[in-house]
Amino acid sequence: MPRPSRSGIRGLYFDADGRARIDLRYTDVKGTEQRYKEVFPLGTPKAAARVKAQAVLGAAVAGTLKPRSDAPATVRLAQAFGTYLSWIETNRPKAHKQRKSITKLWIETVGDVPIERLNGALLESYKSKRLAAGETAPATINKGLMVVKHMAGLAVRAGWGFLDRERAAEIREVPKLQEPPGRQRPIKASELQALLAAFTRVDSRFARRVVQAALLTGCRLGEILALEAGDVRGKVIDLSKTKQNRNHQIVITPPLAAVLKEALADEKRGKAAAVFVNRTGKAYTVDGFSKHFARVAERAGVPDITFHDLRRHVGTLLINEGERLEVVSKLLGHSTVAVTQRSYAHLATDATRAAFGKLAEFAPVLPPAATKQTPKRRQTG
Repeated sequence: MPRPSRSGIRGLYFDADGRARIDLRYTDVKGTEQRYKEVFPLGTPKAAARVKAQAVLGAAVAGTLKPRSDAPATVRLAQAFGTYLSWIETNRPKAHKQRKSITKLWIETVGDVPIERLNGALLESYKSKRLAAGETAPATINKGLMVVKHMAGLAVRAGWGFLDRERAAEIREVPKLQEPPGRQRPIKASELQALLAAFTRVDSRFARRVVQAALLTGCRLGEILALEAGDVRGKVIDLSKTKQNRNHQIVITPPLAAVLKEALADEKRGKAAAVFVNRTGKAYTVDGFSKHFARVAERAGVPDITFHDLRRHVGTLLINEGERLEVVSKLLGHSTVAVTQRSYAHLATDATRAAFGKLAEFAPVLPPAATKQTPKRRQTG
C-alpha cells in the first residue's frame, strides 16, 4: 500500500520540505505485485505533481505501468555551480566573470563533491583550507562563502532541486571571517593639488577628465568608464552599469557639465559610445586606466594614492562637512547605509566633536587627588 497521503491521490504525498513523491504499490497484468517510486525535484508545483500522479495511477489500472525505483542522479558541486552561473550570466552579467573564478576555486579547494556534502561543515572546511594556504585574505574567503550562500538561497527559491530549505538555512548561518579594517588613506589638500597638476600634461588630458568626474561624483572607476553619451539626460546621468547592478542617478552640476561637454565634443571620440576615451579615441579599460593613474601618481610624488582613494576622499569631505550618512550613502551608490557607516566610522565629524564637548561640559567635577597619604590610626585595646 502507498504511504499515507492527504493529497487525495493514491500513492502521492508531500514530504516535510514540500517535495512531491509517488510511492505506488500495484498488481500488474500477470498478478505480480509491483512498486512505482518517483521523487520530484524541489519546487515542482503541486498541480503538476497531481497530474503526473493521476497519469501513473491510470497506467497502473490499465496494466501498462512499468515498475520504477527512482534513484535520482547524483548532482555534484560543479553541476550545481553550472546552474548558478547560468542564472548569474542572465541576471547579473557583470558579476559572472568573478563568480566563475570563485566557483573554480571552490572546486580546487574541496573537490567536485556530491551536492549532499554541501553543508555547514564543508563551508568551514573551505575556510580552514584557504586560511592554511596562507595566500588568501579573509575578505576574499568571505566572497567565496557569499557565493555559495547566494546559490543556496536561489536553489530553494527557484526550485533547482538539489538543496532543501534546511540545508540552505544551515549554509547561510555559517559565520564569515573577521576582516581587518579597510584601507584608510586620507588625501591632503597639497597632495590633491600635486596630483591634479600632474594630470595637466598633454599625455594625460584625456585621463584628467576621468579624475575630475570622480571628484565631482564620487563614482567608481568602472562606472565612469562605462558611461555612455546616451546616459547623459538633461540635468542628470542615469548610470545602469553599477557595482550593485542597479540604476544610480547623478545630478549634473555646472562643473560636471563642463567636463562632460569637453569630453563629448572632443574630436577623438568620433562615433564612440563612451563619454571618456583615451588619446586613440577608444574606451578606457579599468586595468589600462589604473596603470596610467599609478604612473601619474608616482610622478606627482604620491605613489600610494589609488583612484579609489578619490572616491573615499569625496565621502570624507561630505561627512566632515556635516552631511548625513543616508545622503552620502545614496550619493556614493552604496547598497545600504551600513556600508557607508562601516567605511567612514573612523571619522570624527563636527557633530561627534560637539558631543564630546557636551560630555566634558556635563561630566561631574572630581575632587583633587590627595597629595599626602593619610596615616593609619593605631588600634588600641
